[in-house]
Amino acid sequence: MYDSVILQLIERLQSGTLTYRNGLSESELKEILSLDDEVLGDIYQYWSPPNKDIIRLPPLLWTRLRYDIGDYLVERQADGFPVLGLYHR
Repeated sequence: MYDSVILQLIERLQSGTLTYRNGLSESELKEILSLDDEVLGDIYQYWSPPNKDIIRLPPLLWTRLRYDIGDYLVERQADGFPVLGLYHR
């Protein structure tokens, strides 16, 4: 499950970086992952979400994802706001 979510996050980061030249904010990434039924299906495959009306990416999962892929992320400023993108040379 976790590996699948990491791969999906990286795919979203890649598409977001290509679509949005400056990258995406952390809240935008969390929102994108929370709107993705495939991601949520993987996350809540074995247990129910805390709120069945509003299903979101669990905050602790985001923290773990951010830590685990931190070497591949770069944070920069875009219009005065911090955004994330994939590190590349």
